Amino acid sequence: MSVDKYSPQGFALKIFQDRYAIHAKETFEQACERVSRTIADAEMGTKRDEYFTRFLDVLQTNRFSPGGRIWRGAGRPRGQLLNCFCIPAEDSREGWGDVLRNVTIISGTGGGVGINFSKIRPRGTKIRGTGGEATGSVSLMRAVNAVCNELREGGGRRSALLYCLDWRHPDLLEFLEAKLDKKELTNANISVLVDDEFFKLLDNKGDIVFKWQGEERGKISSQELWDKIIQNAWNGGDPGLLNIGLMSEQNTISYVNGGEISSPNPCAEATLEEYGCCCLGAINLHTHIVDGKMDWDLLEETVAIGVRFLDDVLEQNNYPLPIIQQTSQRHRRIGLGIMGLHDMLIELNLKYSTQIARDTVDKIMNFIKKQAYHASITLAIEKGPFQAFDASKHTRTGFAKKHLTRRHHRLIKEYGIRNCALLAAAPTGTISLVAGCSSGIEPLFQAVYKRHFNKHKDTHNDKKKNGAMEIIIHPLLAKFLKANRSTKCFQNAHDISPEEHLAMQVVCQNHIDNAISKTINVPTDFAVEQLSRAVRKYIDRLKGVTIYRDGSRSKSPLIPIPTSEAKQYLDKMKEEAAIDDCPSGKCNIPKGGK
Repeated sequence: MSVDKYSPQGFALKIFQDRYAIHAKETFEQACERVSRTIADAEMGTKRDEYFTRFLDVLQTNRFSPGGRIWRGAGRPRGQLLNCFCIPAEDSREGWGDVLRNVTIISGTGGGVGINFSKIRPRGTKIRGTGGEATGSVSLMRAVNAVCNELREGGGRRSALLYCLDWRHPDLLEFLEAKLDKKELTNANISVLVDDEFFKLLDNKGDIVFKWQGEERGKISSQELWDKIIQNAWNGGDPGLLNIGLMSEQNTISYVNGGEISSPNPCAEATLEEYGCCCLGAINLHTHIVDGKMDWDLLEETVAIGVRFLDDVLEQNNYPLPIIQQTSQRHRRIGLGIMGLHDMLIELNLKYSTQIARDTVDKIMNFIKKQAYHASITLAIEKGPFQAFDASKHTRTGFAKKHLTRRHHRLIKEYGIRNCALLAAAPTGTISLVAGCSSGIEPLFQAVYKRHFNKHKDTHNDKKKNGAMEIIIHPLLAKFLKANRSTKCFQNAHDISPEEHLAMQVVCQNHIDNAISKTINVPTDFAVEQLSRAVRKYIDRLKGVTIYRDGSRSKSPLIPIPTSEAKQYLDKMKEEAAIDDCPSGKCNIPKGGK
């Protein structure tokens, strides 16, 4: 079917021009052509023009959007097209040097970095040969943070980092305390790696004994540690929880040497091996609703094109390190995600918080999963499977056994599969702003609100200079109000309980082989004990949980307006897709990011 071309307006256009246009006069249509041509050049022969046309169609009709680095880098000399990477932190002087060097190089190309510090010997460990003592994992984290600060002072982009540490590591308590100081580790989000062993200790009220190479280095009750993690997250958004047990159980390349999951990327939607990378794009579910229902044929087509597009990106990218390129070619990991989920539910007259909404999303995500795997199998027939693929082992991995059909198993054994993993739900903060839709799998943070600008004398921005106030409305709400349609299905993030947020995340995770970036928004006065119970109830089935309690990081310049009162302001409003890239303040994605 024919879908109208999309043209961003107002705030969406400004975001596009500020972040993705390669020069001041580049239009959105020209950018779509630039990106489509660059990526289609990975194809051979007549397929080059065929897929230029097909890629261009899904971009111009707002059905699919590549990740921000692709928009920004495609067509540029030495364009780096991937959002994020994972690097190891080895326990040696050379290993520390490699971490600092690799972060410097990757950050210089605009990439974010996830690092698992669990191999680093803890503070106080005797160092053979020198008689000294190790300064521990947190000191290396501080060194990385200092390097990123220097890069930023020198005119570089803000670095997006994720620091992870295993729950057994003797430095864990120091790790948790470090982020309480707002001046420490300012470039990074931090997360604790947990697994089934941790959950069993917690449920049985057991003690955690910190050990290093068999030597006991301290003890804490599992409940006390859990309470500290949840309290810290309630206070300031850090740490997150990463279920490395489930990541490893569902690892699609667990049979591959070097395929063990090390760390997610900074927003935690890609479960990465050492030197792995995430190649991201998102389907706009909202634009697949036609005449009040899902257009399944259109969605099937978009999924197939999205998979091929991202696979071609891997060929066209200029990698920051040779070993990252080798890992990418060996595994061909991609992350096709979604955005506009909440907009879609509203168009279907469903409230985000309801069971029927979750059932609907379950059906759609299952469909996307099946079609994505079929598309990758088809690509394997045409171009060959990923290099490390083993037909005798791949369908025995956790995700394949639990979440793929018998038909998938048969086809994978017969033909192989092009990509080791296919699906990842990124936050899509900036690309959803340009697309004019809700971000990722998130509900609308606030559908309508007042935004105040603090007065600044030294600025060219008249709004800031005068301390102006704007009323902002989400485009879909404006559309409903203008058409006198019911707005009862519009819910803001804080209208939805933490359990309802988590339940939706579980539904989506069941169909995603990588992971999900989602913020569990918590009201200011929500009891920490309630939050603890909710997270414990769902964490076994999730690969990650990120919490943000309203107001815990900074005072918001935004004043919510009830949806029921929005119509009286309609003629005074500006239409914007969302409040900010990451309105919670939790996600450290720099400009030009996702």
